[in-house]
Amino acid sequence: MNLCCSGVAFRANKVLQTRIAQENAIPTLVPLLVDSAVSEETRVEVAYTLACIVLCHADNLQHLQAEEKFSFDVVRRLLCSQSEVCLS
Repeated sequence: MNLCCSGVAFRANKVLQTRIAQENAIPTLVPLLVDSAVSEETRVEVAYTLACIVLCHADNLQHLQAEEKFSFDVVRRLLCSQSEVCLS
């Protein structure tokens, strides 16, 4: 899904980003991001996928921010993790 949203040099593909959001990807992915029972590796991939979905797409960013469970603190904790998964 990451490659669908961004292509060469991470240029946003708004048509695909919109379509992916319309298929309820954001509400499906957010619980995976915040669930500490999900492996850190999976949560990193989910964070990256969400970033690709909202890259240069204000409407999708609003949808993400409207998700009750979503918090940038979750992403910040992943960025600050000392895990090999998050450092590579």
